[in-house]
Amino acid sequence: MKPITEKELHRQQHLSLERLINYITPKYTGIVNRSKDSLIELIHWAKESYSCELSKYKQESVNIGAYIHNKIVIDGNFLQFCEEENVLVTCLVKDAIASWNTEHDYEHFIAQGIFKISYNDFDFLHCALFHKGNQNEDEVSFFVLVHNEDYEKYIELRNKYEKWQLDRDSNSQEIWVVGGNPISYESDLSWEDVFLDDSVKEEIKTSVEGFLNSKDFYKDNGIPWKRGILFFGPAGTGKSLSIKTIIAQYGFKPVTIQPGHPQADELLEEAFIYAEDHGPSLLFLEDLPELLTNINSSHFLQLLDGVQTKEGLLVIGTANDLSKIPSNITDRPSRFDRKILFDNPSKDLSIKYLKKWFKDSLNDDEYKKIVSKTFKNNFSFAYLKELFVMSAHISIARNSKSINYKDVDKALSLLSKDKGFVQTGFGIPRARSIDISAQFEEEFGE
Repeated sequence: MKPITEKELHRQQHLSLERLINYITPKYTGIVNRSKDSLIELIHWAKESYSCELSKYKQESVNIGAYIHNKIVIDGNFLQFCEEENVLVTCLVKDAIASWNTEHDYEHFIAQGIFKISYNDFDFLHCALFHKGNQNEDEVSFFVLVHNEDYEKYIELRNKYEKWQLDRDSNSQEIWVVGGNPISYESDLSWEDVFLDDSVKEEIKTSVEGFLNSKDFYKDNGIPWKRGILFFGPAGTGKSLSIKTIIAQYGFKPVTIQPGHPQADELLEEAFIYAEDHGPSLLFLEDLPELLTNINSSHFLQLLDGVQTKEGLLVIGTANDLSKIPSNITDRPSRFDRKILFDNPSKDLSIKYLKKWFKDSLNDDEYKKIVSKTFKNNFSFAYLKELFVMSAHISIARNSKSINYKDVDKALSLLSKDKGFVQTGFGIPRARSIDISAQFEEEFGE
């Protein structure tokens, strides 16, 4: 299945005039003797009135079973599936249509009523009907009417539809944000777009690819197929971009939670459930220390330890300062098994990154002079990019279309002043990854 854009997903949900005519024009309009007071009476009414539509209907109708099921709803998703799989949908009775507009001006919808679903050599009736509920308020109940001989075929079709949804969602080009709006991502991101020391790139790729290719190893040894990686280091050093590149390169179904949400505990549990249902999946948690201030840490540990997925779950957390994460999270394998440092760039990598932006505006000697200052003041990639933007502003302010060394040097002085010469480095060798926090503290101090 090809990758699906967010816009295409919304298009598939669209309540177009064509779908309205083809699928939701009812066959029966003169509805009589309908019960609205009791679900049981409603089921009997639907069975007596419309079982004749089933191809295997017999006059005594003793072989027609009624089953409460809500795995299928008549919406854009299901109709898209039916169009692709040659499933015939016929509206017998229309109850109501609920719809809402999307940001792409497409209309999501859910139709209620009685629909005849025909596929290959069997059919069944899907019913979603209003009736009076326990509080004497209108509610919708879902049930199917199907010949008992065809019940297993109905289950097979339902399972096929669920698999189609999972496959389609796994190929969508968006990150599911629990508690927020989905985020589109670029599917063509590659490691060439990420400026990291080669040793860090190799560490990330080895960790991710080793995990993805080890399903049989986990299965053979009775171990849940999950892995945790912690990216840590100063802000602006490529942690978030690396996560987006992992998503683009390895086909994970990504999910995260809305930062700062007041119900973060509930969102986190929902995110874990979603990830386990869409494996191999990537659950990423940016700014883990901040997240841990808003959730119950015991609950978080229970979620990490309780994962039993057989479909693959990679959890990646990020942190600027490793010391702000409790040791019972960082020190125990099976929670975050790998810890990878994203330090400020080396001099060579800084020059390479600046050349991406400044190109021929500076000569080699000028690049070296600039980088000697940026390196001294622990400039991250984010600060190096801002150096380019600020230099351009200075150049434009003097009515020039080209940046020169004086522009860059002036921008560097201003940016260094804004930064306050704060030393954000960890004081440890660059491009190094470690596994155990105790080793980190013993070798490098807090």
